[in-house]
Amino acid sequence: MSISKDDINNFNCLFSSDKETEYKFNIEFTSGGTNSENKTPNIKSYVNCIITQPNIDNPLINELNPTGTYNGWCADIYDSIGIGVSYDVNIYSILDPKILNTSDEINPLLKQFYMANEGEGDLYVNHLGAVLYLVNKLNDTCDETETENENSCKCGNIQSAIWTLLSCPVEFPYSGFIKNDSSVSVTSIGDVLGLINNALQNEEMYSLEDIPLLFEHPVMCAFLVPTTNQISSFHQIILLQCQLDQITTKCSSGGDPHIQTLSGEKYLLNDDIKFINLLSDVENQIFINAQCDKIALNNFEKFIYCKDRIKHKKKIPSLTNFTYFRKLYIKYKEEHLTLNMDDLFVYNQHNVKNIKINQTNSDGLFSIVHNKLYPKNDTTRKISVNISNKIILYVTSDIKTDERHFINLFVNHAKENLSGAMIENSLKNKINSLTEVKN
Repeated sequence: MSISKDDINNFNCLFSSDKETEYKFNIEFTSGGTNSENKTPNIKSYVNCIITQPNIDNPLINELNPTGTYNGWCADIYDSIGIGVSYDVNIYSILDPKILNTSDEINPLLKQFYMANEGEGDLYVNHLGAVLYLVNKLNDTCDETETENENSCKCGNIQSAIWTLLSCPVEFPYSGFIKNDSSVSVTSIGDVLGLINNALQNEEMYSLEDIPLLFEHPVMCAFLVPTTNQISSFHQIILLQCQLDQITTKCSSGGDPHIQTLSGEKYLLNDDIKFINLLSDVENQIFINAQCDKIALNNFEKFIYCKDRIKHKKKIPSLTNFTYFRKLYIKYKEEHLTLNMDDLFVYNQHNVKNIKINQTNSDGLFSIVHNKLYPKNDTTRKISVNISNKIILYVTSDIKTDERHFINLFVNHAKENLSGAMIENSLKNKINSLTEVKN
């Protein structure tokens, strides 16, 4: 299943607002949005949201956020929620076409808002791109070691700007009233107006028509809307802050190496395979290959995190029994580079212009074998590889773990003509050298 506009708009097929059956979640809120090691990013937000159900096949409780704890922002200044109370909610992407519709007959967000408020106040959805800009700005500039977010991006300023964008008929340049209440403190009205106007100037970055840019700004949002039977006890609408790579369809690989294809099939590469084509996109001239090999025991760190504890390497016989990814070869048209999988060092670059690599934060290596997030070490590394906005790779490495590597691969176009080991389990994906192009 490849990523398309529908996938991003509605998270994936389960979340499409066009489905006859809505998927409901149980959620609990904790006070103050305080910092928590369970959150990514670990910043101060208006409220913390804990997704509790369902906990099986749930894209909001996953390898990147196994606790299901997210930052939340209030989207409805006119109503309130209960802290420490469980609620049933429907979840809609902020880029769902129905959420962008201004009719309360079509837009479930507006329908629930006006049903709960009975004519008090308004909710505007014409600047949701500006809201996305605000959340991304907060994510980019916050200091996770601080108890309060930095400068103009303090929690109160962000919340007041979100309320204003959603509750007022705002147009650029805006110098009118800001929305706020006694639960939120701001540094100054000027700081809030500055955030609002910056957001209005940059909201086109999040246009539905320019999806590749969303990969460069990975923080997405969803609206938590109370189910109809919860209206009497839960009027508030909450904006859930989440990562693009937590909610979109992807394939992945890691471990020995284990692979999960775009269709969801999981399998283990044979140990006799030295070189494998992971992805061939002939139409766009994109090719990703891997070199696989076993690692001698003396080349492992002395102590290794394995499954749920740290062990001496000599007490983990499986370390030397299986192969690991050693190198990745990435080619786009005439550009190509090689990536060392242990330190994520790039070498042998040739004419690289449209393959963009960036360091990114990681909370630890995801174990594809044990389906859990390993603790973060001083050896944990993560990069993103953007191949001409068509293929996105997130590569994590940690040589102090038994699985060492994890790869997430996102496809930003139709998958019909794709092949390779991350698309299907087939011996035809075996190649003879790292740089062999498999047409």
